[in-house]
Amino acid sequence: MSEFARTTAQDAERRELCELLRADFERTRSAAGGTDHALSIAGSRIRLRFANKVLADSLLPALVHPAEPAPKDAGLVIHLWDRASGPSSLVLDALMRSLSWCWQEHLGSRGEVHGYDKGPIRASFHPGPDALSLLDYERGEAFYWVNDAARLPWHECASPLRTLLAWWAAGAGMQMVHAAAIGNADGAALIVGKGGSGKSTSALAALCAGMWYLGDDYCLVSDSPNPFVHSVYGTAKLRDENDLSKLAALSGSRAETSGDAEKLVFELTPRFGEQIAASLPLRALCVPKIFPQDETEVVPVGRGAALAALAPSTLLQLSGSGGDSLRAMSALVRAVPCFELRLGADRGGIAAAIARAIAAGSATRQ
Repeated sequence: MSEFARTTAQDAERRELCELLRADFERTRSAAGGTDHALSIAGSRIRLRFANKVLADSLLPALVHPAEPAPKDAGLVIHLWDRASGPSSLVLDALMRSLSWCWQEHLGSRGEVHGYDKGPIRASFHPGPDALSLLDYERGEAFYWVNDAARLPWHECASPLRTLLAWWAAGAGMQMVHAAAIGNADGAALIVGKGGSGKSTSALAALCAGMWYLGDDYCLVSDSPNPFVHSVYGTAKLRDENDLSKLAALSGSRAETSGDAEKLVFELTPRFGEQIAASLPLRALCVPKIFPQDETEVVPVGRGAALAALAPSTLLQLSGSGGDSLRAMSALVRAVPCFELRLGADRGGIAAAIARAIAAGSATRQ
């Protein structure tokens, strides 16, 4: 088969997949009764078309910045449904029969579907929650299908649609990063590091001290020469009760989670909604590290160390991320001053230390 014929066949297969998904969504929505919601993320409007209330109730609490009324000219329309709510939803079986790939044999380590990891139509499948994500760049349309909305794992509800939003953002010149972000009137600081490095506790300590919040685990960044950070989720996560004991103001925001939850999840919008910022200019990048001292301070750190704290966990956790993502993050650390956030025993000084890093970065822009 020639390369042209192979490409044509792949395009036809991808379109067939989209048509199968669209038909099944409409059939399920017609039977279950649907609802629409609109979001504004990074200044763009996203329309969520839910086939049923169960899935909407599971995912919407984490998504902030509503845009009302629901726009007809949304930059992205996402269709969301599950097999359990459909009258006879057999999408997964139909796809396995009619398409040239099957899930287990063609999945990458981050859920990428080989053959659908590039081009105008991208797909991923995560066997744990049985979640299929597919984005059609050309039509500005996406599909999110799960086996049972009532059985979604805690992490899918705490940061929903992460794969789809990361792909959509990349097409709009932005990068999803595994990082926290906190700010004030001067701008924001990105707090980067692998899991357990102190991102969430630092961001939440600053939130409780009155600073503006853009995320504790994932957010979007636009690239240089004037980078911005954009909020996506109004949730936060902590590892255990010991962390919570140091952040008493969060206790009333704890969300109910299933028994499989590995972390404590918090819904911040009801109590801290006025402190959740949609977008802020990015002024600094901070790498947290615990130090045997009382006070928390910030000191300059090399850009290589900052990139090493940011890139690996982002590349590991986001399906389909690769060379383009690494280049975007490399440009980011070159665009703003980088600091080591030395976390002392007195967590009350975290907000002031982050504010100093933001002020230093803001001064370089003047």
